[in-house]
Amino acid sequence: MGNDNSEMTAGNHRIKVCHITSVHAPFDTRIFYKECPALVEAGYEVHLVVGRDVDDEVLNGIHIHSVPLRKSKIRRMLFTTWDVYRKASGIKADLYHFHDPELIPVALLLKIRGKKVISDVHEDYPDCINYKDSIPLFFRKPAALITGFFESLTAGFFDAIVTVTPKISARFQKLNTNTVEIRNFPLLSEFSSYSKTSGSERTDTVTYIGMISFERGIIELIQSLEIVNKTVSAHLILGGNFPFAGQEEYVRNLPGFQYTDFRGFVSRGQVTQILSEVKAGIVVTRPVSNHKHAYMTKMFEYMAAGIPVIASDFPLWRSIVEGNGCGVLVEPGNPEDIAQAIIWILNHPSEAEQMGKHGRKAVEEQYNWDSEKIKLLQLYSSLSKKI
Repeated sequence: MGNDNSEMTAGNHRIKVCHITSVHAPFDTRIFYKECPALVEAGYEVHLVVGRDVDDEVLNGIHIHSVPLRKSKIRRMLFTTWDVYRKASGIKADLYHFHDPELIPVALLLKIRGKKVISDVHEDYPDCINYKDSIPLFFRKPAALITGFFESLTAGFFDAIVTVTPKISARFQKLNTNTVEIRNFPLLSEFSSYSKTSGSERTDTVTYIGMISFERGIIELIQSLEIVNKTVSAHLILGGNFPFAGQEEYVRNLPGFQYTDFRGFVSRGQVTQILSEVKAGIVVTRPVSNHKHAYMTKMFEYMAAGIPVIASDFPLWRSIVEGNGCGVLVEPGNPEDIAQAIIWILNHPSEAEQMGKHGRKAVEEQYNWDSEKIKLLQLYSSLSKKI
């Protein structure tokens, strides 16, 4: 598809596309490492507008444009969105692809100007807001209702909706028939060598990499380390950021934190290096609806790296973990259960190594970005023909 230049041109110029985000990091895995490169490879001229203080430059064929970073959420929604609109509209792209619900007004303005616009829904935002630790409890329900109403009201105006899970797809399919599910599966190329690391070469460590928060089970995970180390010696490599300082301080004061190697934010290269060293990857989120029905990217990255997964026992996740024999399921919110799973992995190296191989095989055959980007390019091709 990438070689059919007739699909990448409009009139006498190459089709110009612009991804826009005011929330995500400049080098967000889904946006910068998956979607944008797929489009560059297919022959599009690709631009990315980000709400961050970074240099404007061209990296891997992607033209990066920044607007000032505002740390206050209110100031970001009031001012950064307007900055993003001015920057994005100045690029004069043929097709815009936005990634944050707060950019819906920007997207509508671009539609009014006759542009093709894709909405990329990364999460079930109304459901997510109901469990957001950073939002005051009294404001969560009204904020969730407002967000859901605004999404529903505007979804039909966009040329396409891109979603990441079956649950989100089912909701938006009713609002916009051009809804495409493009799941956030890993890039096989990132983990091609690390997946071959044998169990004997790995240390007695496990890892969690991603956003760190109470709802994602960090308290129970740290508590489990104290239990584990009464039986075997083991450590956790923890990569990612806390949503705010209060949560980090609370977690650091837990007794089990002494067994934690906290790395903070880790780059893509550091992620793959960590996964080459550990014996299991952990994703033990609490049973909130937004997580129970989500494909957690980190789970598939653990599988791609050839290590077993220790995961919360949700029906969707059970179908992946048990269905492929690639890990151990635990009762979410139960430190004892998490601890026993870690101990079992460390005490059964041969079985754990086989689980890792099963996970890698499943990613090679099914859960990989190569299979997902085909749907992205087909969507862009269909919209490009209308430009």
